[in-house]
Amino acid sequence: MTSCGLMTITAGADEELFTAEGAEDARTARTRRLVSLWRGRGGTYTQNRRLVGLARPRLPEGALVDAPEDLRAAIPSHAVVVAPSPHPHGEIPAAHLTEVLGALGLPARGQ
Repeated sequence: MTSCGLMTITAGADEELFTAEGAEDARTARTRRLVSLWRGRGGTYTQNRRLVGLARPRLPEGALVDAPEDLRAAIPSHAVVVAPSPHPHGEIPAAHLTEVLGALGLPARGQ
C-alpha cells in the first residue's frame, strides 16, 4: 500500500474506478482498496447499490464484500468493501477513519 485516499463518490463518477487497469490490479497485487461507507435509504444508499452493481461483474469473485459483519476484518482481504454505518452521514469519515487506517496497516491520525 503506497497511498490512502478518502473520497465521496458522486453520481456517475464511480464508473472510472473499474477500468481494465483497476480490475487487473485487483486480480494481481490487490494493492488498491475502495471502502465505501453509507447510511440511510436515500441517495447514498442508491449510489452504493449502484457501486456494487458496477464493481461486481468487473472484479474477480470474492474481491468485493457487501455489508460485512466486521468492517475491519473485511478490508485487508477485499479490493472493494461497501458497508453501512450506524453514524450520521456527516460523521462517517471521522467515525471510521481510525478503523479503516488500522485495517490497512496504517497508523491512526496523530501517530
